[in-house]
Amino acid sequence: MFRSVLTPSLYEFEPDMFSYIFTWFLVIRNLDSVPGLRILSMNQTGDIIRSLSLSRRIIKVSALVATSLHQLKELQVFRFPGYCTDEVVRELGLNCPKLTEVSFINSQGVTNASYPHLLSLRKLQFLDITGTRINNFHYGQLLSRLPNIADVRFINKEDDLIRLIAPNTIDTITHVTNIVTDTNMQIQKFPKTQKFILKTPNVDLSALTAWTELHTLEILLGDYRKINLNAVLMGIGHQLTVLILKRITRLNLLDIITLCKSLRNLDLYSCLILPVKAATPLNLQLPHFRNLIYLKIKTSVQDRTDFSFIRYYLNLERIELLGIDIFTEEFMEEVINLGTLANLKECYISETDKGALTLNVLEQLIHHCPNLKIFGHTKKLGLLNSENVLRLKRELSEQNFDIDIIS
Repeated sequence: MFRSVLTPSLYEFEPDMFSYIFTWFLVIRNLDSVPGLRILSMNQTGDIIRSLSLSRRIIKVSALVATSLHQLKELQVFRFPGYCTDEVVRELGLNCPKLTEVSFINSQGVTNASYPHLLSLRKLQFLDITGTRINNFHYGQLLSRLPNIADVRFINKEDDLIRLIAPNTIDTITHVTNIVTDTNMQIQKFPKTQKFILKTPNVDLSALTAWTELHTLEILLGDYRKINLNAVLMGIGHQLTVLILKRITRLNLLDIITLCKSLRNLDLYSCLILPVKAATPLNLQLPHFRNLIYLKIKTSVQDRTDFSFIRYYLNLERIELLGIDIFTEEFMEEVINLGTLANLKECYISETDKGALTLNVLEQLIHHCPNLKIFGHTKKLGLLNSENVLRLKRELSEQNFDIDIIS
């Protein structure tokens, strides 16, 4: 019966298909019915992982996957975390020449024996072998010799993989995730980097200004002054389109507003932000306020930042505010007068227990934003109750407003 719904044109299974042990085995046993499959992502849930905890069961699972790959000539993406083996990788190398992305993180069954089979996958752009038993030397060789590799990840400080990469430069690599110990080596090896994700940097990052093609920068854990992020933004802030900062201390928000003129996406997660002086001249004519489309801010417990600058964003389409009580009557009145925030399509607000957003403000916001399709989360708004929200939903429905108010 299951095979009857599978067609040769099927190219991807829904992730939910791998949520239960029964359907997991059912899918794998019938892969021969979907020769056109392009994406096979077996990102197991906790239940699956517990079900596969016995070593004998793990061997059976990997063997079943290995014997099911021979017809998947069109496969482009393969993800098999935790339970991949050398046998599976061998079959990928023999049968799946179109693979561009391979990930089998935390799979102790993958060893150096898989090296030649991975090397045969000449179209690979992304390879994640974190937590396998492939050593640094062989990983360095793979990064050196795979002609289309574009996305690399260096997870551990002790992994000095950059020095094991044979060429002086690899122009194909555009996405790098790393714990930085030597920025100069990073810049020399990967001069065409466009997306850079740093974890716990503790060095001066000002040399990153040499990356003239960098457009996405994400930093997790660091001190704004110690890593000299001001110099980075002064040098290349104008070219960034995505900036994600998580748990950054002494963050200078004014630098972002004035220097990051082309930003489309700004995400600040639990950062300690320096206060913006009340006399600081801010207005909606600044390029930053005109160009940003997506804004997400989650405050830290200690944060006392004045976020009233949000009223200046002119073309935001999606906003997520977590732990921020800003949508007061006065704030909304000023937004309406300025004509800002009117392009919002999605708005997600989670306030503190104190709250600020009233039913009246919510109604004003909905009428002010004609393109607004989703508003959430009403259960996390301290001044609203379920009865008021239900009444508002009925009224909006009667007025033919096409908006989804979610709890």
